[in-house]
This record gives sequence, structure tokens and C-alpha cells, in this order.
Amino acid sequence: MSMMIALLLAAASPSLPSGDFMTPLPRKMDKAMALAFEAFGRDRVEQTLPVIDDWTKDQLSTALKEALTDTTSIVYQRGHGVYVEYTAADGAVLMWYPYNGNVVRGRWGIQADASGTPRACFHYSNAVNPVTGVFEPTECVSPVQTLSRNVVLSERKGDVFNLSSGKLPYPKSPKEVPEWPH
Repeated sequence: MSMMIALLLAAASPSLPSGDFMTPLPRKMDKAMALAFEAFGRDRVEQTLPVIDDWTKDQLSTALKEALTDTTSIVYQRGHGVYVEYTAADGAVLMWYPYNGNVVRGRWGIQADASGTPRACFHYSNAVNPVTGVFEPTECVSPVQTLSRNVVLSERKGDVFNLSSGKLPYPKSPKEVPEWPH
């Protein structure tokens, strides 16, 4: 196959969604913005499903690792609000979570479910949901949720907020969307 045909096929094949929810990000996640973002997230899931549908388990595992390694994400989830999560290459996960006075520490990795499908799993050592007050130690997320980035408002490579220092930039509320450092 010629190089030109290979390039055309690559350009025509569907890819995973990327990019921020909006630029610039809103400073506050009000109800209308949250509803708009949830619709955006549903669209991202619909875009991702056909892309990953025929992937092997090894391809899924590799894509999950690539998506998460050394990445800082600003996340919005109903019931949690807006929080920041840094997933380090060494498996550490550091979170700037609403109403927590310290960086929430944990571990992340890729684990197979009962059918052998890889999932991104997160274990937090001291995370309490500010809305429910429930301790949430472990969560495993499906490949489509992770790869669609359906709960990610924005992301950057690296430890952008320097959470590995153990210090939060400032205490934040669940509705506050932090600004990326310059």
C-alpha cells in the first residue's frame, strides 16, 4: 500500500474524542453548565464506542495507560462536583478534592474485570465524598468512560498543579473550576 493511501485511511478512520469542554473553561460549574457538560460527555461516549468496539484487550489496556499516565485532569461528576486528579506514571494518583484540606493520595492501575476486559481502577487512601460523607476507597471505570474522557472538562500532560508536593493550591468548593497555571 502506498504511503498516500495509508495516510488517507488513517485520516478517515474514527479517532477518540479529544479537546476541552470549552475554551476558556467556566470559572464556576452552575446547574446549566453542568447539564451542558453532561450532554457533551454523553456525546463523547457515543463517539468512542464505535472506535474501541473491535479493539483487543491488549489494545484497550495500552490505550488506558496512555490516556492516564502523567496526566492532570479537571473533572466534573454529579455528586462530587469539580475536582482535579493527577495520575502519575508510577501509579500514584493525587487528587485536589472539594473541601479536603490536603491532597488525597491513592494508587491507580489497569485491572481486568471478570470477563478479562481491562478497566482503569483507582484506590484512594482518604477520600470522603463531600456530598454523601461516604468514604470511597476503590473505583474501577470502564474503558469507554476512561477513553471518552466523558467526565473530563480539560486535561494537560504533567503534574500541572504540583500536587506531588503534597500541597493544594488553595481550598476549593465543588462548583469552582480551577484555572490552568500559565
